[in-house]
Amino acid sequence: GVTGVDGLFVIGEAAASGLHGANRLASNSLLEACIMGRNCAAYISSHAPLQFPTVSTCIPAHADTHIALVQALNSTALGIVRYHDGLVDAMRTLRTYPQAPNVVASQMCMLFALNRTESIGAHYRTDYPETKHMPRQRMDLNTYATEIKRI
Repeated sequence: GVTGVDGLFVIGEAAASGLHGANRLASNSLLEACIMGRNCAAYISSHAPLQFPTVSTCIPAHADTHIALVQALNSTALGIVRYHDGLVDAMRTLRTYPQAPNVVASQMCMLFALNRTESIGAHYRTDYPETKHMPRQRMDLNTYATEIKRI
């Protein structure tokens, strides 16, 4: 769960541990959250005292915005069945919203879905129905900022 940001730990899908592969369904994710959450907590307690940044340095001053609209876009563009134009349209719509945490997280998910040109696990791309076993994708915030501008 350790990241490159002091005081920030991550588990589950965001950790990209590969514990359950690409076919991540709810029961697997919940099991991973329980086990890895416990392991992360044990790590944190064994390395105390840790210096954590204040919340104001981690989260932008504005709270999540347009919650219902972002949720609707996610439901449409990031459902089980996905396609290029739907992802691009949703990403372009999100660019018009303030860059609150929920908007940025949605844009990153959509960007990953757009870059994954195959159908795999529980996700089906109508424009890429075959499974190609693409390599794992990684993206940092600088790459994200560059990529999102090209859409």
